[in-house]
Amino acid sequence: MRVLAAPALGASFVQYLIDLPDAKEGTFTGDARLETFYYVLSGAGDLLELGGRELHPGHFGLLPPGQPLSIRSGAPRRLLVLRKVCQPAEPRRPFKAHHGRESDVKPEVW
Repeated sequence: MRVLAAPALGASFVQYLIDLPDAKEGTFTGDARLETFYYVLSGAGDLLELGGRELHPGHFGLLPPGQPLSIRSGAPRRLLVLRKVCQPAEPRRPFKAHHGRESDVKPEVW
């Protein structure tokens, strides 16, 4: 695991580049203050929180504060993980986890 950005480097978040070997698991424990984003760069495996949902390159997810992230590698895998203090638009309404795949996102020009 390599830290690419962190508060000590001037960022308001922490960004990790993770190389997970075949047949290994990686976990970020849930923290009530931190939201977590992941993006799969390469490899295959499962997201354990969703009953073993398969993840492939291009899959991503945004997890609300308090929800852990656990991934099992079925092949050597590389992923980016970002964690930051949650700043909800509506403080009383936590958001639900969102998972998707880059190829399913409709391309739009801003």
